[in-house]
Amino acid sequence: MSPSTARIRSPREGTHLLDYLRVLLKRLWLIVGFFILVVGIVAFASKRATRLYRAQAVININQPKIVMGSPDLASMVQAYEQTGLYYQTQYALLSQRSTVKEMVDLEFAKFSEWEEFQNLDPDAIVDRIVGAIEVSPRKQTTLVDVAIVCPDQRIVHEICNLLVKTFADLQARRRKTTLEDTLDSLEKKSLEYQQKVDQTEKEISILLERHGTDRETFLDEFGRKRTRLDEIEKRLDDSRVTLAQRRALYEEIAAGLDASQEGGLDALFKLDIVREDPRIVELENSISTKNRSLRELEAESLLEKNPRIVGLRKEIEELDVLLRHERAQILRRSRYDFEALEREAALYEDMAAKLREEFRALSTAKRQYDSLLDVAKRYSSEAERYSVAWDKLQTGKSGEIRPVTIVEEAVAAARPFKPDVRTNMLLAVVFGLLGGVALAFFLEYMDDTVKSKEELERITDIPLFGVIPNIATRHADTMKRDLYAHHEPKSTVSEAFRGIRTALSYSSQRQENRVYLLTSAGPREGKTTTAINIATVMAYSGTKTVLVDADLRRPRIHQSFGVDNSRGLTNVIVGDMKVEEVVRPCGLAGLEGLDLLTSGPIPPNPSELLGRERMVEILRELQRLYDRVLIDSPPLGAVTDAAVLGRIVDSVILVVHAGRTRRKLIERGLEQLAQINVDVSGIVLNNLRIGRRRYYPGYYHYYYYYSTYYGPSDGKKGRSKDAKSPQGPG
Repeated sequence: MSPSTARIRSPREGTHLLDYLRVLLKRLWLIVGFFILVVGIVAFASKRATRLYRAQAVININQPKIVMGSPDLASMVQAYEQTGLYYQTQYALLSQRSTVKEMVDLEFAKFSEWEEFQNLDPDAIVDRIVGAIEVSPRKQTTLVDVAIVCPDQRIVHEICNLLVKTFADLQARRRKTTLEDTLDSLEKKSLEYQQKVDQTEKEISILLERHGTDRETFLDEFGRKRTRLDEIEKRLDDSRVTLAQRRALYEEIAAGLDASQEGGLDALFKLDIVREDPRIVELENSISTKNRSLRELEAESLLEKNPRIVGLRKEIEELDVLLRHERAQILRRSRYDFEALEREAALYEDMAAKLREEFRALSTAKRQYDSLLDVAKRYSSEAERYSVAWDKLQTGKSGEIRPVTIVEEAVAAARPFKPDVRTNMLLAVVFGLLGGVALAFFLEYMDDTVKSKEELERITDIPLFGVIPNIATRHADTMKRDLYAHHEPKSTVSEAFRGIRTALSYSSQRQENRVYLLTSAGPREGKTTTAINIATVMAYSGTKTVLVDADLRRPRIHQSFGVDNSRGLTNVIVGDMKVEEVVRPCGLAGLEGLDLLTSGPIPPNPSELLGRERMVEILRELQRLYDRVLIDSPPLGAVTDAAVLGRIVDSVILVVHAGRTRRKLIERGLEQLAQINVDVSGIVLNNLRIGRRRYYPGYYHYYYYYSTYYGPSDGKKGRSKDAKSPQGPG
């Protein structure tokens, strides 16, 4: 057998506008019921609701020229103008309990005259009114709508007018009181800071007197001291640098002079300080000249005692003594100069230490002076700021206007504010319709059962052999329901089974394709009823047919035909009996061509039993004896019996119960058969509900027409019995 080539299609494939219309018509009762329920509830609630009346007054909250409550008026004004805190505060005060209590206390006698507030204390009256206040500021304006909502139409506007009047008077009094308190506070603050300024000035004077100076000379003296200290510090640094540079030379010269008796001066004569001295350079040049003259005379071969030679040698000796003496003097002067530098540096060190001490004391005084001066300036600035604020507040006091003015007083309410019956009913109609439609589509979305031929075609491309309308005898006994084609041969249901018979005959490509297995995706989907009725119409057509009950778990064919089930298929499989011994006629008049092979005793292992090679032999033997073999098997989703039988039959027919079989269950069943290479020849859509009140385009309208044309089975006019009461099969 070739593998199954059936494709499982996407659920969205082929969706069109008629599907949405079908959903609406199908669940029309739900939409209408939801609409009636919503409208009824709203109408009932609106009728029973207490009538509330609303009165509204309009006030203007004037923006203050100056804002009180803090001495820092400039920052307060900026904060209020930028953030709107002032207006937000006023809105809150309008509905504040304290404002309502003020109104009730002032007008308690008037409230006591009204029937609604009689025998109530002021606190109880306040509680009722506070919850009835509505404050609504108008955008981009300083106008505010103040409303009162209450059940009494006669007094609602009077309460509203009393409230806005009380609020306006209360804010005016608060404004005046706050203004006077702020002026007093500003004056006290200004005097307080001025006293702090005077006290700081006194402390500055005491500090300067302690150092023997005054404000005019203190800073000049501090500058002179600093300049003198900087000068001495610079000279001291220069002396230290010079000493550091000459210290090594001094130590070398001192060591050489101390060792002059041992010839230690010769090494010192080579120092740059000695060699580069002008006097030394002059003496060395003279000695060099005389030595050159002496060498010239000696070159003339004059005698050693020549007066000229003796004289030159004597001059050279005298110059050498003088040179040595001058060199020693240079070294001694260098030593004395370094010692003088040391004494000068020590002097600068003493002077700097003394000046540092004096400047340290003066610096401390300077820091105290600067600190006191900063405090005095800060106190003076604060005093000036409070004084300016007092002047501004005093000046603006005369130009102040009332914080709150009444623009429009409330008038008597002409009709109830709540409930708004017209609006409520309009919303109920809209919500009822939209909600009902949404609920219908939601339930349709949640319901994934196959309910029509079109939905089945969206799942798979397996051929549809036929659609069976629902049988009218759902509450009748099993025998009458299963043998419907026998009892009602002229009904539309019987004609549907004949159409399936025709489809089966055309679907057989080969003459030997005569064994059909009927199964379903799940239990209670009408496969047994379908198998019995297909076998019935086949027998009516003259085809020799055998109906095999291979449902070895819950067999039912013997019940439908009222025959004994003590022997059957299980006896043949295990080898107890032969096929000819267990096959029996159905026993119904006109159905002589239909034989039955019931299940027989229920075995403990149905799947293993049906999978034996003996089952294949039984089917071959039945093919030899009969033209058509129909096998009723268990559902695919429950057990593997149908899958086992599917591998050994010619065709597998899947029965789908309209409105009960779930889409996923069908897909899972088809995948299960495809995995074992079992080909599904076709599908039968069972128990389709058809009625004139529902819209079924095209295909299903045929059954309406056919039922009226074909006529009832008893020869009476009108539609057949099953068309009158469309109910599901058993």
